[in-house]
Amino acid sequence: MIAPLRNSPPATSAALQRMATMVKALVIAVAVVLGSIAPASAADLCLQDSSGVLFVAKGFRVPGKGQCKPFNGYLAGSLVMVTGGACGTSNTDEIFVTLTLGVGSLSNGSGASIDLARSSLSGTIRYCTFDYECTNRSIANVACPASRPFGP
Repeated sequence: MIAPLRNSPPATSAALQRMATMVKALVIAVAVVLGSIAPASAADLCLQDSSGVLFVAKGFRVPGKGQCKPFNGYLAGSLVMVTGGACGTSNTDEIFVTLTLGVGSLSNGSGASIDLARSSLSGTIRYCTFDYECTNRSIANVACPASRPFGP
């Protein structure tokens, strides 16, 4: 146990008020800082192919190496919904995406697979129909349009 200092002067009323004011200011500052910290939220990702087709992935998070994340959104300027998944390779810097394209809850069997470089989020997309007719195009990360029909 630590013994109290015998020669310390008693605290004055003014000193106690200053200390209380400093504690209140510190509490307010901490509350402001903690209140301004928002939880990390995923942003929309937009990818455009070489023919102008724009994919908008809502709230997409790029998967880490060896991890997978959902890839859900739509094709801009249409009613085509996009659902699928994206996985990061554990031994290279690539991300593979597999998508199903459909209107509402209906799918006509069309799909796409995308191979992206993690550093640029650009690469190749391969569109395939139900009867396995496939077309390759380049695809790249672009700025999302300001107006998106399914939210900001």
